[in-house]
Amino acid sequence: MPRKKTDLPTPPDQDARLTAPTVPANLVKEIKMSPPAADESAAQRITVRKTAAAVPKPPETASASVPPPPDTINNAETDKAVDDIMAKESDMVLAVDDMIRDRRSQTPTSSGWKDKLRALIHNKWTWVGVAIILCFIFALPFTRYKVLGLLIKEKVDITVIDSQNHTPVSNALVSLDGTQIKTDANGVAIVKAGVGERSAVISKRYYQTATAHYFVGFKSGPPLTIKLVATGRLVPITVLNAIGGKAVPGATIHVLDTTAKTNSKGQANVALPAGAANDTATISLTGYNTKKVSVQVTALSIAANDFTLTPAGTIDFLSNQGGTINVLKSNLDGTNIQTVLAGTGHETAATTRLLASSDWHYVVLEANRDGTRPALYLINTSNNQVTEFDSSNATFNLIGWSGHDFVYSLSSNSVSPWQNGSQLVKAYNADQGQINQLDQNQAAGDNGSYGYQNFANFFLSDGTVVYSTQWIAQGGYDLSSSNDTIRTYQLGAQTLKNYEALPASTTGTIVANRDQPQVIYFAAPDINGNPTSYYEYDNQNVQTANINQTIFNQTNPAYLLSPSGSHSLWSELSNGQDLFLVGNSNAGAQQQIAALDGYTPYGWYSDNYVLASRDNDQLYILPASGLSGNQQSLKITNYYEPAGKTTGYEYSGL
Repeated sequence: MPRKKTDLPTPPDQDARLTAPTVPANLVKEIKMSPPAADESAAQRITVRKTAAAVPKPPETASASVPPPPDTINNAETDKAVDDIMAKESDMVLAVDDMIRDRRSQTPTSSGWKDKLRALIHNKWTWVGVAIILCFIFALPFTRYKVLGLLIKEKVDITVIDSQNHTPVSNALVSLDGTQIKTDANGVAIVKAGVGERSAVISKRYYQTATAHYFVGFKSGPPLTIKLVATGRLVPITVLNAIGGKAVPGATIHVLDTTAKTNSKGQANVALPAGAANDTATISLTGYNTKKVSVQVTALSIAANDFTLTPAGTIDFLSNQGGTINVLKSNLDGTNIQTVLAGTGHETAATTRLLASSDWHYVVLEANRDGTRPALYLINTSNNQVTEFDSSNATFNLIGWSGHDFVYSLSSNSVSPWQNGSQLVKAYNADQGQINQLDQNQAAGDNGSYGYQNFANFFLSDGTVVYSTQWIAQGGYDLSSSNDTIRTYQLGAQTLKNYEALPASTTGTIVANRDQPQVIYFAAPDINGNPTSYYEYDNQNVQTANINQTIFNQTNPAYLLSPSGSHSLWSELSNGQDLFLVGNSNAGAQQQIAALDGYTPYGWYSDNYVLASRDNDQLYILPASGLSGNQQSLKITNYYEPAGKTTGYEYSGL
């Protein structure tokens, strides 16, 4: 506000009246600290400036207590000086205010690209422009599919066949929309390509390269079939399984610098230069041994171009051809024979046996290699590593394999019969390399008169060792307080259990016979003439069996379980023929797979093949699905089987 003239001090002289007063420091600080209101406009500031010097003079009022000022104050010159001071003071305040506002106006108000992008998105003209551009793009098919092809891809089925015989061309290279893929055994390649007009290029050695144009729509269109023209001679080749003679699909045939794959019938056509009469080829497939063959270069289907592949795997067996009993191994077709463990010359037929686990990962050898006494050895078939795991001074009784646990019993040569532990039952875990003692017999009395337990009738059933314990008296020892039992040991649970306590003093020799793969009959005769008692073991349970001696004495097969335990193998004599039968784990749902006179089951090789022994010195292999037509079992090798020993990987009932 302009101040009243009466409020101004009297200038001391004329120069002071013409000079603007100094702005107080507190006023300057207030001006700097208190910027103008944000909503004050520039027009308002200009109006203030214009009117600041022309503020109307307030009417002068007289005061009774204040004497009138001298006349020198009210002259025109004084009035002009006051007006100049007020105008200059107002100009200074407004100048400071403008300086502050100018500095603020130079500070950017935008927070960055995000705000610009947000503003662009919210601007309706942006979307109008986008819509116009899209309409222009999609109005033209060329640009439409160029854009959509970058975003949308669909499957294209391409089948490549030979132009002459219309058979599939496998391993042909298909290039489409930047993707390269080879055709399968059926000549088919499935490629994902962007929608629109595309060109497919198909090439293969000894064929003319072909180009085909194809429109890829928004839905998978009809398959594209392309014919290739061979520049060489098209040679038909067939690949069969050496075991059973069935077709081998998916085998790769590599000849010179070209390859082909067999179809579901084991057939393939290979284009080869016509200059040579034959070429060397390599046939391979995962799970089979790779084989080198000589291919006759001819367009005719001839037997010379029918080849076999042998499933991968090896068989360990005994051989005495060199004068010593050696452990050898070969492929499943008898090729690539090698020595795993050479004999020392101390081995004898009576103390030599070889048992393989059902999956053939391990074999156990019993042999007297040092000339002192027999010992037990584990052979890892994957690396031929040999480990001696039991060299006890004892007579070994090999019971068999349950998974990777090898079960056996021994009769000690250093512990007297009237002492505990003269007979032991053990299991060697091949994976862990550890022996576990399952049981030891009990004894009572002394050297003159004693009784001892005898373990016998060993069977393996679903991870359980099943056997009988029976007291035997010597020197008139009284057995009236002793009991015979049917006993089991569960390998997984490590649990020993007795069933059916039978009075030892009146029970005769207990015998056993397997009825089914998991069912075992026990017969306990009474020495006093009472009827024989019969018992049945089945699935961890023993109960009285309602059978007679005729049923018990029936000759039942030696059942051999597959590695998975889901299949069983056995043979039966029917009309003078040895029939090979395969069933489930309980010998149910049986089916005949072969009629092999003079053959006996030897074991399994995986769940796909079974082994057969002929005359106890020849080993054969055949498909578990059976032989058909003129298919024959495949001979693996001749082998040595000590006289009187049972074949297979489980010596049931010993």
